[in-house]
Amino acid sequence: EEDDQAPYFILQWPVDSAPTASTEFQLVQFEMYPRTEACAAPQLSGPYVHTHWLPFWNAAVVAHRKSNDEHVKVLGVGADMRDIKELVVDDDALAIRIPYDFKEEDLFVTGLAVDTTCGGEVAVLHPTLAELPDCPSSPILIVATTDAKLRFFTLSNM
Repeated sequence: EEDDQAPYFILQWPVDSAPTASTEFQLVQFEMYPRTEACAAPQLSGPYVHTHWLPFWNAAVVAHRKSNDEHVKVLGVGADMRDIKELVVDDDALAIRIPYDFKEEDLFVTGLAVDTTCGGEVAVLHPTLAELPDCPSSPILIVATTDAKLRFFTLSNM
């Protein structure tokens, strides 16, 4: 039987080599995603956790298939590659949100990708004040959901 929870965790090992033994791993972060109802995706049909590394920002985008509130999170990694923190967006208008389906039920993330091939062509208007300069051009976050749609988001490092 499938577990009802939506956990995610981060393991870390020395940057200069691939891990060779479990003793080299260190648990850096462990959290449970918010979850209030059953996932619409078939049971035991993972993958459950999707990640994408953004090396130009030292950040990672993470999504858990069973999450239904904070579907997508962005984690920042310190310059030493050891300090990992969730980058919290307090303004709901700026957060990555997945809408409800046409029945007002939750959708769930089934895939995640980042397109960096746009070569700086995607302009990002300042999200809060039109009179401020635009943000630097952005990669495009692509999120697949259980309603068989792709949703596109721009990211900005403000």
